[in-house]
Amino acid sequence: MTFTTPAYIIKRRTYREYDKVVTLYTPQFGKIEAVAIGTKKPLSKLSGQLEPLQQVRVQLTRGKGLSRIAQVVGGSHFFQKFGNDLTSIVWAQKTLALIDRLVPWKESQSGVYDRLEKYFALLLFAHEESASGAVAPVLTIGFGWQMAGLLGYKPVMTMCVACGVKIGRFGAHFFDIAGGGLCCAKCMCVKEKPSNGMELTQAAKQYLADIVVKPLDFLLEYTSTDEDFKTIQSLFDLFVRYHFPTYVNQRS
Repeated sequence: MTFTTPAYIIKRRTYREYDKVVTLYTPQFGKIEAVAIGTKKPLSKLSGQLEPLQQVRVQLTRGKGLSRIAQVVGGSHFFQKFGNDLTSIVWAQKTLALIDRLVPWKESQSGVYDRLEKYFALLLFAHEESASGAVAPVLTIGFGWQMAGLLGYKPVMTMCVACGVKIGRFGAHFFDIAGGGLCCAKCMCVKEKPSNGMELTQAAKQYLADIVVKPLDFLLEYTSTDEDFKTIQSLFDLFVRYHFPTYVNQRS
């Protein structure tokens, strides 16, 4: 059986003498692997079309084991589009690494592929506006938080994860990582503060609340030089390390 699907090239690894296994992220089948036959041979036509940081249309042939890549049609080569913009390239690679480490195999996650397309469109816009240094880190961490939410780990920002009481705009400022959200001031007074958590300023709390619910376009208003962004970035790393064991254990 042969079928064609859009896909992002996540990574490649050696498989047998002349072949490689390519990790693809697709809208219908989720994250999958497929064999690219002969791509290590000098005259292989497929080799250059299967470099990471590309969005392509790939024709796959299903077999008894891994599917085989039969053909690659067109696509967007982000390495070429970014040129010498190493900032965009590095942060785009970090985003693909998040897909590789957080997304389960062979499951279609509603919204993740579309969000990834939006991410690259905004990253290219920032590159064209010479704003990659300030914007690329914010887009990447924002995408990461939103993807975690789409995978079932959306941070709880409107109620206390300990007692369930509603939290207003100027309420709790402690984020309980194990609980997955904010703890109210009352719970912090009567209970021992969770060891796995972080105090947030009012601005950082609002920053995270915006990231969770607003479109990625909104993040163009922020820059990576904000101290609050650095807090949200550190919190994200702790959050995914706790809730996604594959973030640490997945091979790169």
